[in-house]
Amino acid sequence: MRSIDDELKNVKRDRDETNGRIEEIRNSAQNDYEAEKRDREVRIDELEEELNSLKTQQRTVEHDSKTFDAAVQNLKEREYTLRGEKQDAQTKVSEAERRLRTLQASSRDQLSRFGQFMPDLVKKIDDAHRRGQFHKKPKGPIGAHIRLTDDAWALAMEACLGNQLTSFCCHDAHDGKVLDGIMKSVIRSGGRIPNVIISTFDNQHYDVSQHRVRSKYPAVYDLLKIEDPVISNKLIDLRGIECIVMIKDKVEARRLLIENPPANCREAYVPSGDKMFCRPTFRSYASNISRSQYFTKDVKNEIQQCQADLKKYKDELAGLKAENDKVNSDLRKQQDEQRKAQTQLMRINQKIATMNREITDLKNVQDPEPIDVETLMVEVEHYEEQIREISTRRDTMKEKASNVKREYEEAERELKAVEGEQKEISDSADPLKDSLTEIDDEITNIQHAKTHYQKELKDHEKKIAYKTKEVEELEAELTADIANAEKICERVRTRRTVKTIENEINAITKQIEAHEKIHGNKEEILRKADETANSFRRVVRDISNLKRFLQLLGKVMDQRQTAYFDFRKTNALRAKLSFIVMLDNRNYIGSMNFDHENEKLTLTVQPSQKEGEGAKDMKALSGGERSFSTVCFILALWDAMESPFRCLDEFDVFMDMVNRRISMDMMLDIANTQLNRQFIFLTPLDMSKHEMKSIVTIYRMPDPDRGQGVLPFGENEEENGDNI
Repeated sequence: MRSIDDELKNVKRDRDETNGRIEEIRNSAQNDYEAEKRDREVRIDELEEELNSLKTQQRTVEHDSKTFDAAVQNLKEREYTLRGEKQDAQTKVSEAERRLRTLQASSRDQLSRFGQFMPDLVKKIDDAHRRGQFHKKPKGPIGAHIRLTDDAWALAMEACLGNQLTSFCCHDAHDGKVLDGIMKSVIRSGGRIPNVIISTFDNQHYDVSQHRVRSKYPAVYDLLKIEDPVISNKLIDLRGIECIVMIKDKVEARRLLIENPPANCREAYVPSGDKMFCRPTFRSYASNISRSQYFTKDVKNEIQQCQADLKKYKDELAGLKAENDKVNSDLRKQQDEQRKAQTQLMRINQKIATMNREITDLKNVQDPEPIDVETLMVEVEHYEEQIREISTRRDTMKEKASNVKREYEEAERELKAVEGEQKEISDSADPLKDSLTEIDDEITNIQHAKTHYQKELKDHEKKIAYKTKEVEELEAELTADIANAEKICERVRTRRTVKTIENEINAITKQIEAHEKIHGNKEEILRKADETANSFRRVVRDISNLKRFLQLLGKVMDQRQTAYFDFRKTNALRAKLSFIVMLDNRNYIGSMNFDHENEKLTLTVQPSQKEGEGAKDMKALSGGERSFSTVCFILALWDAMESPFRCLDEFDVFMDMVNRRISMDMMLDIANTQLNRQFIFLTPLDMSKHEMKSIVTIYRMPDPDRGQGVLPFGENEEENGDNI
């Protein structure tokens, strides 16, 4: 009944609410939705007109921004070029100043032309020789022991002999070690230490008549005046001066070495210092020196020429600095204009985005639909029908409830009659319950007594079994003792007393003591035991020390592991920074991510700093972009490595001219800052258009001989060894 009343109440409430909604709709005035729609359309037209104006302004600013970008890029490239030219000019100035100092010093002392430290070094060698520190006095520098028969070959001789002119010769390893110590004490840190050639001194000149070059042109051996056989023999061993020919005409030298090279000839030089090799692998290399340093006789003219060159280089450097300052000033101005244009473009883009969102919101507004009152009236009628149905159900339920109540009262009267009969039966059964309780108590007492006596019986049985076992063990022990005694001797039936037997035992004990005096007593045995105990304690102490050492070693290994992780992190950070700085040469943005746990390295590069362009994987870059990024990656790895040799093959095959020039300049700048390392770059492209620094030597491989059938490895093995 309660649920039906609640349902009826809810239906009546819904009916009243619906009637109230109908009255509210009928009493409210209809809004003017058409006017709002016209206002939105007018606002959309205004926004679209303003948006078109902003887009026109956006195109203009984008064009200006691209113009500024191009200007900034051109100025950066020019500034980069000027910086390289300025470094080259500064290098020329430094080299000219060094050469001027060397020439000025050599005007006073001929040894100074081999290095400013050379006079002091030779003096220190003489002092050490007088003190007897050498087995034989070292000889050098080699160039000081050489004279030319024709000064026209001075430049060619220096190109041919190279670093051998400043080298020293030692008789054995002991002298070489002493000389090395003297060199390190005389030559400043960072200075180039001359080479030391260790070989037993021979006081006889080599006979080269059998193996020298056969030609009408002179060999290097013929153009040198060398009185000391040690110097002459070392140049023959190391450079093969008897097999190198000197030819004045370059064209004639080329023709001769290609068509009909002289017997035993390996190489040839021309007065300009250019080097050529004989066929079948003819090749030519230009000289990297322009003036003679060691064989100059007219020092005064050389000083004047060097001063003139120094002035020219300084003027050139000053002009490059002025031009560089102007380019930097223009670059800063263009960068300011570039930033202004980018800021203005960003604001315009923000305004355009805001207007587009507002136009979209206005277009998406929907006018409300008119409300249908008839639908609400149908709902009210439905609620009235539900009220009538629920009222009918409630009346039916009331009638059923009255019938159920009458049946319940009749069943309750019958229950009370049955409970009275049950109580009378329970009262008559109480005396029988008491008798049953007494019988149960007696049975319980008997069971307890039975349990007690059974327990005592088990205890006595255990005692009997224990005594029986003890008797059996004693009998077994007695039997064993008798058996052991019978092993010593048969059982003797005697009538001697115990005292007599004890006296015999004492006598036997004395005999045992006598034997101990011969074979060792108790103290000796104890001493040996004590020595053994001491040895044991010493071993235990050593083991304890070793355990402490192992613990200390574990701590050291942990510290080493921590230091290794720090070193690895520092190297990774160093490579990352180098990679970012090198990418910036082309206005690229990139990153290098190290995953040391999974042993993975990920590179991402963004070729432009424009908005909207995200970082790309290396596979998504173009050929030139990927080649330039790869060069930057390799240079960054080189910066984190300590290898003395750096080789790079065909790095510029897929680069355009701009990327190739920037990459080459960048690698040459790095090579210029790391003169203690050897850089080798292999490329199939032409390098003649690049301005090379004095530290760079270009070797051009000859075109392959398509007609030959067998490669002459054996014939040119010695030549290739000299060129490595």
